[in-house]
Amino acid sequence: MARHRLRRSWSSVLHGAWRFAAATAGSRLLRIAAVVALCLTPPAHAFVGATVMRIEEDWEVVVGEPSPDENLPQLYVVTTPTGNVDGQYSVFEINNLLLPDFYGGGLQFQTWWGDQATGEAHHSNYSSLASNGETITFTTRMRAWGDGTISFRIQNGQSTTWGAFGNNNSLRIVRDCELSDLSTYNPESSAKFSRVGSGRGRITTFRIKQVRYYDANGNLISTDNTTRDAQIDEPS
Repeated sequence: MARHRLRRSWSSVLHGAWRFAAATAGSRLLRIAAVVALCLTPPAHAFVGATVMRIEEDWEVVVGEPSPDENLPQLYVVTTPTGNVDGQYSVFEINNLLLPDFYGGGLQFQTWWGDQATGEAHHSNYSSLASNGETITFTTRMRAWGDGTISFRIQNGQSTTWGAFGNNNSLRIVRDCELSDLSTYNPESSAKFSRVGSGRGRITTFRIKQVRYYDANGNLISTDNTTRDAQIDEPS
C-alpha cells in the first residue's frame, strides 16, 4: 500500500494557542487547535505529606471503521506536567508521524518545548490502521527525577495493527526540565489537549481510564478512576 510522505509544519505558540498541522493525501490540511491557559493550571489533587514524582495514565482507543488508504483516523495524545503546553510536554501520534516529515501510519512519540520539537522515537511497525473495531490500549508515563530532568514514556501498548509497543523503553525520551516534582500536573489537561486530528467519525472511544500517582520511591500515592474523554471534534 502506498504511503504519503509530505512536509509537516507546526505553527508557533502565540498568545497561548497551539496547533498541529500536517499535509495529507490530496493536499488536505490537518489542523488541530486548542486554547491554552497562559498561567499554570492548579493540580487536580493535593497529597498531604507526599510528593508526586511519577504519573501514569491508562488510555483506551476504540476504532470503528478505519480507512487504511487514507491513513485514517489519526490521533494525538498530549501529556503535560504543568497543565499547559508553554513548556515541556509530550505528544504520542497514532497512525501518523509528523517528524521530520508527515508519514501516514505508524506510531511516533515526541517531546516538545512550546512549538519546538526536542525529541522523537517511533515504533518499528509502520502499518496503518485497517481492522474494524480495533482496540488500542497504552499507558503514558511522566517521571520527574529531581535533578533537572524529566522522562516521558509510552508503555504497555497493545493493538491489533502494531501488536505490543512501548516495551524496553523503545518509546521513552528524557529531557531537561526545571520542575522538581509533578505537583502542577492536571489530568484534565491531557483530555483537553488530546484529540482526533482527522477521521473523527472513525473513532468510537478515546479516553483516559485511570491515573496513578507515585512518590520518588515508586510507592503508589493515589489512584484516580475517573473516566476522561479526549477531544474527538475535528477542526474545520
